[in-house]
Amino acid sequence: MATVPVHLVLFGRARELANLTEKNINIPRIVKELSPIEKYCMLALNQEYIDDHNDTFTINPHSEIAIIPPINGG
Repeated sequence: MATVPVHLVLFGRARELANLTEKNINIPRIVKELSPIEKYCMLALNQEYIDDHNDTFTINPHSEIAIIPPINGG
């Protein structure tokens, strides 16, 4: 499967667990169904939230992917 370079940005608990704020990595160009992780985090692709976790996404080279933990009201 083809991979593309992306810029990964982590926030909140994801940042703490990974012990980093950002990293350049390679991921598969086509990502299918993110629903298994939707309870644990939100994702943004190029600063736009991914709303449909059952969809298939094509990732372009040098895209930015943000991992954002759930936001609790208080």
